[in-house]
Amino acid sequence: MKEYLLQLAEAKAKELQGGINEIKGILNKPPASLASYVDYVAKVEECNGRKEALEKMKKHQLEDMKTALSKYKSKEEGYGNVNTTSLQSKIESLTAELQEVAQIILTSKSNITEERESNVEDLQKKVLEEQEKVQGLIEKVSTSETLIRADTPAKEALDEATKIKKKFDESVKRLSQFKGYL
Repeated sequence: MKEYLLQLAEAKAKELQGGINEIKGILNKPPASLASYVDYVAKVEECNGRKEALEKMKKHQLEDMKTALSKYKSKEEGYGNVNTTSLQSKIESLTAELQEVAQIILTSKSNITEERESNVEDLQKKVLEEQEKVQGLIEKVSTSETLIRADTPAKEALDEATKIKKKFDESVKRLSQFKGYL
């Protein structure tokens, strides 16, 4: 039973280490664009929740297993102490890494706050540019010779209207994305 508990504790320690490494990998990729900034903000929050879950796993599972292992009496008394000592050192190492992850998350949140203002300014510029494009497309509909002339072939007018609609739809899509960034 003691061997099984030790193997289970080792597996939990590996799982915990994997989760820590995953969080570090995600947070070590800072955003390069406005779209990636929005994703990064969501990932930081997700990583914070994941870190809390890993801390609970460490406390409620790994440390409880270590406590249970230390209560077992073994025929080979030294063997049991070596295993619990090894497990204790892993727990301490994982605790230090979780503290490091907590610091990385705090730093990431701080960077997000600092970058938010410049990203909002960039977003406002892009929104104004798209609004100007939409206004230009609306004007083009009312001033396009191809669309206004009575003698324009229907296919030609329809092709022109389709091109304008496609550009309009693209602008509306970008504006919808920008709305999601706010």
